[in-house]
Amino acid sequence: MEEKGDKSESVHASCPGFGRLCMRQSSMEHTNKTSPSKDVSSDRNNVDAEHIISKIRSKATSKLLEHVKQIVLMNPIERLPLFKVELEKLIDAFTEYGIDPSPLKVKVDKLMMDIASYNSMQSACSRMIASEVQHQRLADNKSRLDRAFNLQTAEKCQYESLSDSLASLENRREKLKREQERLEERIDKLRVSISGSGIKIDEHKIAVDRLLKQKIEISKTPVLTSKDAKTMKKLKDSLESQCNGFKDFTLGFVTYAYFIILSTSFTTIHGLFSEKSPLSLSALQMEKHTRLHFYFHDTQSGQNPTAIRIVMPPNKPVDSFGTTFITDDPLTEKPEASSKLVGRAQGIYAFASQHDSVLLMVLNFAFIEGMYNGSTLSILGRNPFKNAMREIPIVGGSGVFRYARGYALARTFSFNPKTGDAVVQYNVSVLHY
Repeated sequence: MEEKGDKSESVHASCPGFGRLCMRQSSMEHTNKTSPSKDVSSDRNNVDAEHIISKIRSKATSKLLEHVKQIVLMNPIERLPLFKVELEKLIDAFTEYGIDPSPLKVKVDKLMMDIASYNSMQSACSRMIASEVQHQRLADNKSRLDRAFNLQTAEKCQYESLSDSLASLENRREKLKREQERLEERIDKLRVSISGSGIKIDEHKIAVDRLLKQKIEISKTPVLTSKDAKTMKKLKDSLESQCNGFKDFTLGFVTYAYFIILSTSFTTIHGLFSEKSPLSLSALQMEKHTRLHFYFHDTQSGQNPTAIRIVMPPNKPVDSFGTTFITDDPLTEKPEASSKLVGRAQGIYAFASQHDSVLLMVLNFAFIEGMYNGSTLSILGRNPFKNAMREIPIVGGSGVFRYARGYALARTFSFNPKTGDAVVQYNVSVLHY
């Protein structure tokens, strides 16, 4: 009932003359009821009112139809189902004017059903494509697949080619690596050979200097004349005759002297034995010449340094005058620290110059290899360590090197100025018994 009242109110609002007419008719009917004496005038009025009402109804019906027509024609077909409720209200409003809305309602319902069918058909067709379009899409897809397959085949061939190239490069790299190792070994041998050649050159230079001095001395020596030669020959013959006569006497005398020496070699002093020096036998022994070659590793950095600073002048740099190190440096066959250990250099060295880069070397070379195991050589001398070649005297030795004397040639193999670590090549030439 409320819905019906709303519909009538909306119709009345759209047709305000129709509302006033209804009110006028109701007032006239009330007047007719109250004054039956005026029948003629009331009949005329009734005829006029009915004519006016029918006219207003036709106008209202026309407006309702215009409104329905406007909704149907002005909106897209897809949106008409949204106005279905409004159309039903307008169609129901026709009943208030005494008009049967059934034909219009049937048409509107059929229109809504056709729209729903059209929407469902359109949604179904939107998921379909024409056969020509389908064939075209399939052809495009096939061409793209062919291009992708050809591209994949080309990339596969390129990948295989690159893999082969990579394998050949790896083989070449391995060959180059082995060649590099062989070259490095050859370089090390050449370095050792060059360093040995340099030392030999230095030794030859020293020998040449010595021969030049001998040449000068020989040139200063007077020349032996033929007269002097004859005199020397006569003296030689005389000495040989004297030696032949002296042999028999010497044998008996040596035997006598031997027993005298044995009987007087030891004497007792305060109940202890003290040894008197017997006759020197060094003249009966053969003096030997030995050459040694090794590498001296002086390490000041790291967790286990082999050279430690024990004296440091205040407010002075590390290489200043008076700085002193104590060492226990390894001696090896080759420049590498991992090569065979042949001994150790134990002692001290100190910066001994205020103006030049000079060290005072006080070291013992203690050997542990072969026949020299347990033997030592002692060096004491000046080492201008920035020179390419330094000569340091050997002042003694022990073990195999008793009564040793000679020299050591030192050449820097490598030096790290940041850490102070150094590898020095030593060539030692020593005379001993």
